[in-house]
Amino acid sequence: MNKGVLLLLFFFFLLEGSALQQLLPQAWGSPFVIVPLLVLSGVVSISMHIQDSFVLWIAFGFGLLYDIVYGPAIGITTFVMVCITLFTQWLTQSFSPETWLGACVMAMMQLTYLLLIYGLYQLFDFTRVPFSEALWYHILPSVLFNVLVAYLIYHIIYKISVRPLRQKGPHFD
Repeated sequence: MNKGVLLLLFFFFLLEGSALQQLLPQAWGSPFVIVPLLVLSGVVSISMHIQDSFVLWIAFGFGLLYDIVYGPAIGITTFVMVCITLFTQWLTQSFSPETWLGACVMAMMQLTYLLLIYGLYQLFDFTRVPFSEALWYHILPSVLFNVLVAYLIYHIIYKISVRPLRQKGPHFD
């Protein structure tokens, strides 16, 4: 795994919590709240092409970082991010994800991630937002935004990490 990918994911983590927040609709007073998930898009992009346990450790590390910095409890985001990574690897192990198929998998993983986070927050009473409001004003706008951004992230991750591994062949030096 390329160290550049880890640095890129950490840059995405910093970007999500800083400059990107000023560009989203909630900063302008809109009722729509978009949750940027750039790191999740990167982790899903990696796990679509690399069936390796190191990707699970990346998901665990960034999930724990999210829990420490943003979460109301340690372990919720970590658990969901590792589950999403495992599910992506399981889903894509038997076929090669082309661009359109990768976009479908990415949209499904983004939606699953946000629904699981909402469900666990509701279970542990960290949110009191009704499901219909959360779905229409938070989850669906976030999925649409993240799928559009994930297309760019998918190609960046592919060029940095996956293409060099495929060119080397089965023998990694």
